[in-house]
Amino acid sequence: MDFASILITVFVLFSIFGSQPQSSKQKVINENKQNKPIIETIASQQSTSWNIIEDIVYTPRSKSKTIYAADDDFQVIMSYIVGYYKKVPYDEAELIAKSIVKYGIEYDIDPRIIAALIARESSFNRNAVSITDAKGLGQIKSFNFSTLEIIDPFNIEQNVKGCTKHFFTMLKKWEGKSNQLALAIASYAEGYGAISRGDGKWKPETGRYIKDIFYIYKFMKTP
Repeated sequence: MDFASILITVFVLFSIFGSQPQSSKQKVINENKQNKPIIETIASQQSTSWNIIEDIVYTPRSKSKTIYAADDDFQVIMSYIVGYYKKVPYDEAELIAKSIVKYGIEYDIDPRIIAALIARESSFNRNAVSITDAKGLGQIKSFNFSTLEIIDPFNIEQNVKGCTKHFFTMLKKWEGKSNQLALAIASYAEGYGAISRGDGKWKPETGRYIKDIFYIYKFMKTP
């Protein structure tokens, strides 16, 4: 066998055996990154002259001047998931939308806010695991499981309920503040303690996170 043939043989063997399969956990993390929301960062690219963070005042669902019927909320959220997140199986999208509406009503929060939060957190990937080990649709850390009554973080209904309950708690902590919704979203991202110690200030990346959620929310609110 001449030298050129040896080189070709080595190259072929390396191509076949050189790459190792990913672990299942790595695969979930990578899939989550690939399934980014289509409009996730559009708001971050908007002109800074529109201060979207101050543009939405929080109102409990029951006190809102515009209360959508539960069926309308479901249809909007379902259409959004199916239309923009093609990797989510239809039956999962249906259960996610139903759970968001159910617990949004239970905790008196506009379900579309919860849908926007979950869109930004996990792209509606119920198996999402972050590099910090936050899990499921609402990207909830394990130390919160007990308080939020979560046994299986990848269970759609348990995670949506836990996500909504946790967000409701953040809203209550900032009750009376003019930017209550933004503060609650920032607290969901960084933790209430961090935002409270910072006198209501958040990191620049959290500001972009808030804008993304507000943009998705306004997108779903538009007729």
